[in-house]
Amino acid sequence: MPFRFRHLAAPLALLLALPVAAAPPVAATEAPPPGSFAVSARLEEFLGDPLFVPKQQLWEQRGGWGGVIAAPDGTFVAFQSPGGPRCKRSLDGGRTWGPDIEIGPDATGGNAIVDESTGDLLYVNPDPGWLYRSRDSGATWSREAIEVKPDGFGNVPRLEGVAAMQCGITLAFGPKRGRLIMPARVMGPKNSNAVEWRPYHYSTAIFSDDGGKVWRTSHPFPVLGTGEAALAELSDGTILYNSREHMSRGNRFLARSEDGGSLWIGAFRSAELPDGPRGSSYGLMGGMVRLPVAGHDVLLFSNADTAGGAMPAKVGDSSATARERVTVWASFDGGRTWPVKRLVEEGPSAYSSLGVGRTGTPSAGRIAIIFEGGPRGAHAAVQVATFNLAWLLDGRDVADFLPPANAPPGGAEEGPSGDAVIRGPAGGSEIVITTTSRLAGAIHSLTWNGREFIDSHDHGRQLQSASNLDLEGSFHNETFNPTEAGSRADGVGPTSTSRLLWLSAAGRDLVTVNRMAFWLRPGETSGDHPAVNTTALSNHLLQKEVRIGAEGIDNAIRYAVTFTVPAGERHRRGTFEVLTGYMPPDFRTFHALRDDGGLEPLSEGPGEQPLPVIVSTADGGHAMGTWSPDRARTTGRPAAYGRFWFEPDRVSKWNCVFRERAADGATLEPGTYRYLVWVALGTRGQVADTLARLRAKAVSAASN
Repeated sequence: MPFRFRHLAAPLALLLALPVAAAPPVAATEAPPPGSFAVSARLEEFLGDPLFVPKQQLWEQRGGWGGVIAAPDGTFVAFQSPGGPRCKRSLDGGRTWGPDIEIGPDATGGNAIVDESTGDLLYVNPDPGWLYRSRDSGATWSREAIEVKPDGFGNVPRLEGVAAMQCGITLAFGPKRGRLIMPARVMGPKNSNAVEWRPYHYSTAIFSDDGGKVWRTSHPFPVLGTGEAALAELSDGTILYNSREHMSRGNRFLARSEDGGSLWIGAFRSAELPDGPRGSSYGLMGGMVRLPVAGHDVLLFSNADTAGGAMPAKVGDSSATARERVTVWASFDGGRTWPVKRLVEEGPSAYSSLGVGRTGTPSAGRIAIIFEGGPRGAHAAVQVATFNLAWLLDGRDVADFLPPANAPPGGAEEGPSGDAVIRGPAGGSEIVITTTSRLAGAIHSLTWNGREFIDSHDHGRQLQSASNLDLEGSFHNETFNPTEAGSRADGVGPTSTSRLLWLSAAGRDLVTVNRMAFWLRPGETSGDHPAVNTTALSNHLLQKEVRIGAEGIDNAIRYAVTFTVPAGERHRRGTFEVLTGYMPPDFRTFHALRDDGGLEPLSEGPGEQPLPVIVSTADGGHAMGTWSPDRARTTGRPAAYGRFWFEPDRVSKWNCVFRERAADGATLEPGTYRYLVWVALGTRGQVADTLARLRAKAVSAASN
């Protein structure tokens, strides 16, 4: 309960409206850590009422090989190549598409990928050695040179090396979390698509660990004669590879990687997924994606579903007859079985790939399929259609297909355990951070040098994050208040109304994704103001990445927070309490950190100021302070820092707050709001020195 303590009647609404003085420019907001997109959605988002937006023609002639992909703000971006160097965007989840946008004069033969670490959209072609980067969801592009390192045979993907592939992904689960990877192919030692060289073709992948500057070519897919592929990462970190083959009659070839996409093993033919028209050896490009739902590995696959294929006169030769009936299949067990399928287009249709929308945006819960086809022929035009999982299920209950481990009684979605510990050495002792399932992964305890720094009590008094927003113009504290640890009604009980979706803890690093409860349940009040939310569990997501000992400073904690505001809610203003800490009663001395690094005593509050706050014991032997380099997304204003002493409960509080406000007549954009906060522990002097060093680094970086 970040905005009003349960036993306190202090007028925090007035405090939260205080103006904040300007601060000198500092470094830009750091992007959220990779991994959140892979677990950000709820299965229910893809269900509900069936949705199908019929095909719309994007371009004449062959194309769409670069795929369709959703940028972090939910914009669908479709790529024309090889028909031209252009893309189109949809800002409304695939219902309508805007005009052509030229990526660059040579921007053909590439494949798209979102770098989830930065939010940038990349269009990559390893043959000429370039990528085009967009930082505004495909509206504008800039060209960059890249380096591509060969495989053990000395080969790199060249001719159509990444063309006609499912879009790439950022790895989210395994040891290579944050790696960019996309399917690719090598056209043999002669880089030729001539029939005599097709037996030497092989599928492969290229991957980058530095944001796209340098790409490495993986070991070959273990079946020759393959090319045009898709890959998806499962929640155990395994990457499933799905490839077309050109030499023999049969279904798709699958293999897996357990090392982040360097080595592919265990190749086998799918018992269910066709490789183009059945009866032909020529195969057909198809798409495969995983829905970004925590606790489930729901995969979708697209291809032709017809038995009208014919064998070519010569092994490996082309035979493109009967390319029609593009269809989507669904697997609910990570690709082991594919029990559901539905026809998308009855008529002529050929190459296809898939894209998945983003939670909290207009594309939430939607799947886009881009394919060649239309009434004038399988390769006559590029089409796009949009649907959801409810449409694909066609009236069937998803619970009938979910594995038992993922389908608990009553339809509730079980999440991961929230019990975790990370630790790192600091100042002759160690910092230890503990989370619990009781608090849906929020931080219950933080200790250093024999002292507990957090007074964890109900589901509001923790080290945690929350937001407070208006709804249709009504703004009162706590009345629309998604809160990480849980709701007021959870009290001191053993469970949380918030839902933990993902947790990873190792060494000094912690990452969680959480669907926040509203602090007030429907019908409850805060003061004289009733809750305006109509459910106990919100659709707002909270992701945090915590690292002890960042920037080479062992007593500094890097705390990156991403709030996801869902589409469909109209908010004009929001207060994002990026971080708050409730501290034991011996932490009752407050100071502000001046710009010159000195300390200025503060009252016990309640109060708020533009200078970072440090809370300490009276002797200064133990202290905690916070500072953020960021500015509000909408107003450009820096953080505000609050301090509070609550006498009835003998507890102190500090917070770091950003206030977002839409322009007159507008509403806040749905999607992600990202902030970085630094927390320092130690003696009062050590904390002041650490925060001053971090602030100086940020100012220096901004000036350069």
